[in-house]
Amino acid sequence: MDKDFKDFLEKVKSLPLELYEDFMYSCKYFHLALKEINNLELSAEMVYIRLVSAIEKLTSSGFKEHKSKLKKTLSKKINESGLNNKEKEAFINIIALYGSTDFFVDSCLKYSKGFFDDINYILDLPNPSFIQDHRITKSESKKYIKNIYTARSQYLHAGSSMNLSSYDLLCIKKTEIGVLKYDINFKISEGEEDETIIVKGGFKKYTTKNILPYLHWFERLVNECISNFLNEDSNKVL
Repeated sequence: MDKDFKDFLEKVKSLPLELYEDFMYSCKYFHLALKEINNLELSAEMVYIRLVSAIEKLTSSGFKEHKSKLKKTLSKKINESGLNNKEKEAFINIIALYGSTDFFVDSCLKYSKGFFDDINYILDLPNPSFIQDHRITKSESKKYIKNIYTARSQYLHAGSSMNLSSYDLLCIKKTEIGVLKYDINFKISEGEEDETIIVKGGFKKYTTKNILPYLHWFERLVNECISNFLNEDSNKVL
């Protein structure tokens, strides 16, 4: 048996039961996302959904604690607000929504330690030197991760289309490399957050403000999160 794989199995076995279950389901969703990546013409959205689910399941124990603390902190203020029961319930739901978004973003940043220092994941792309100069930095990543989480939620709950930057997107933009026909792994450019882009086929206009990043960027970030979670939380006592 390969030594690295054997070490991996030992770390998985060392996880507390609750974290073990979360970790295994997270790996399952990540595996399904990888299988789907080769079928982007069928469902690029499904890849994002499964990758988000992988992070949500990986950190579900932490989210329960986060949600409990948030509820405890705000319950007194809500009860003293003078709102009726229906208004209180609506207010709690709104807070929970924003709380889950922030927790998701924070979890991605927490467990992706070291990811933003590695450039190897872009070297197999067209014109890697250009992409390296325009790749998403750690300070910018919060916005892009939030865009992914929000797009996933709106797609599932409201049927809103995702602002994909995948193979089904044709981005019309004047750059040194002309029309981009491959996934975008970089910020569009400084000062152009509202530049119009056009989706191939329907010519629907979006702005770059909410565009999702290069799909493999998020896939590899999630990969890093799963790996770091295992390294940090094996032998952890709950």
